Amino acid sequence: MKKSALAALSVAAFMAAIAQASAANDATAPAVSGLNGSADIRGGAEHGNMTGLLSGSVSAPVTHSTGVQFDGTIGGVGGVSVEGFEAHAFYRDPARFLLGPTFERVWVDESAYNRYGAEAEYYYNDKLTYTGRVGYQAGDIHDGEYTQLDVSWYLNDNLAIVPGFRNSVDHYWGRTAIEWQPQAVAQAPGLTLFASTGAGNYGYAFGLVGIKYYFGNDKSLKQREREDDPGEIAPEEMMNNATVSHPHQDYTYVRPPE
Repeated sequence: MKKSALAALSVAAFMAAIAQASAANDATAPAVSGLNGSADIRGGAEHGNMTGLLSGSVSAPVTHSTGVQFDGTIGGVGGVSVEGFEAHAFYRDPARFLLGPTFERVWVDESAYNRYGAEAEYYYNDKLTYTGRVGYQAGDIHDGEYTQLDVSWYLNDNLAIVPGFRNSVDHYWGRTAIEWQPQAVAQAPGLTLFASTGAGNYGYAFGLVGIKYYFGNDKSLKQREREDDPGEIAPEEMMNNATVSHPHQDYTYVRPPE
């Protein structure tokens, strides 16, 4: 009950601050350039298990300086099914930063959990974006804090390398991702290719490759990420929690007995 009340107060405070800031920032570019979306499919291995995930996102402006995004993911990790959705509400100045609350609901087979959090993006310069997400997870799997930290380094406007760090309760892992928008197919200007890999404590490791398509105006990858799509929260953490809740006998990832 206390957590729900705190979440409600946080959202109310956020929206009040946004309303005040919006009145003073109508001269900036809009928080979301227009209705847009994306869809992607990724596959690979997560600690020796075949993994496949299908995700989609829709973003829309609410006011000049605020927007919302809704994401959904479904797939499997080994023999474990995972699915979930997430919601973002945010204030954004595309030349400077993004800030707002987030919510996730995820099912891992018959188990489920919620995540209540906040996210921020800082557009340091033309080459670097700093992203941070923090919050609290509660449900059937395990309860505790989570953290996501990323640095998006744009080698050019259509190629980004993204080193980062993840924490989910007592699980920690580093990760690196790359995304490239080739713009080689005139009929598919929103097509990108991506890959990610990571490793952490308890022997955790994964590697994925995927393909993504952005729907909306024709623009560079960097513009899509700063003007349209704030990015997904859930897929890596869904894989991690699937492993935690359904450990295989040969996993070194399982916590040793105390």
